[in-house]
Amino acid sequence: MRHWESMKARVEEYLRVRRSLGYKLKVEGGELYRFAQFSEKQKHNGPITVELAMAWAKSAKKDSQLFHARRIETLRGLAKFCALFEPETEIPSPTLLGPAHRRISPYIYTPQEIVELMDAASQIEPQGGLRSETMRCLIGLLSATGLRISEALHLNRPDVDLAQGCLVIRETKFNKSRYVPLHPTSVQALEEYTHIRERKAPLAPSSTVFF
Repeated sequence: MRHWESMKARVEEYLRVRRSLGYKLKVEGGELYRFAQFSEKQKHNGPITVELAMAWAKSAKKDSQLFHARRIETLRGLAKFCALFEPETEIPSPTLLGPAHRRISPYIYTPQEIVELMDAASQIEPQGGLRSETMRCLIGLLSATGLRISEALHLNRPDVDLAQGCLVIRETKFNKSRYVPLHPTSVQALEEYTHIRERKAPLAPSSTVFF
């Protein structure tokens, strides 16, 4: 049986093991460190208990049942790991504070609404600047390819192969990369945006497509 002197030690060991397997755990890691700090303030250095988990989840400034439930969900991974070495660890039930996720019905823009959005983007101040061109091209690319906004914003110039008509989306969800084919009209729009970007911001240090 492993002996940890503090909750922080448990969190660090758990994150070390998970990250060695390829998980990034940026948000989850931050939350678990906050849990460790909370445990320290409560002078709780022993195994995780449901009572401690409940107290931490409800201590959040956000008075949201959904947020409280997500904290429990985050904590369950740590508790399962600790239970392998500390059988007295209590693993909170996934339904302890209700569902941790709520599926919101997506709004599907019509082709006409997308055109109106792109036209409105063209009016962004300052007129004649790069910002309006960037927003217009970005909206068009999202609607034509179905990319996530984060994927589009993280596109680097070498990821856009206009000769082959495709994009390379690198290490996104589940750390996987993929190719996204482009319609000829999207290729043309990206070519036009590239010329505009090079003309209006030739010395920009950023390597990303949209900036």
